[in-house]
Amino acid sequence: MLGCRYAQRLCQLFLEAAAAEVSVTRGRLKIHRIVAATDPGHVVNPQQVDAQVDDSFVYGLSALLFGERTVKDGRIEQQNFDTYNMMRPDEMPVADVLIMPSGRFWGGVGEPTSRWPLLPC
Repeated sequence: MLGCRYAQRLCQLFLEAAAAEVSVTRGRLKIHRIVAATDPGHVVNPQQVDAQVDDSFVYGLSALLFGERTVKDGRIEQQNFDTYNMMRPDEMPVADVLIMPSGRFWGGVGEPTSRWPLLPC
């Protein structure tokens, strides 16, 4: 089964959207491709915007797929990154980032792309 989901959000003055191609085989979710679009207002360094949005996918997908917190003897077991599972490069889907600067404002990019439009996808 292959599906595609789209979501968008207006966040901190800029519009962002994402679409994901996914499949579920034997109960296991696989994300094949993500396409994200962001309007960060003005763009000084497009490569930095692309890298920051790509990196936000790592954190967003890690939270989605591996974000379980477990408690043992009254303490959270995942104390640091050595005990918190993050997506590895070979697990990352193909990611295409469309940068669409409107020039309406000076803003930023990063985490909002991973949390709001991507996770509902």
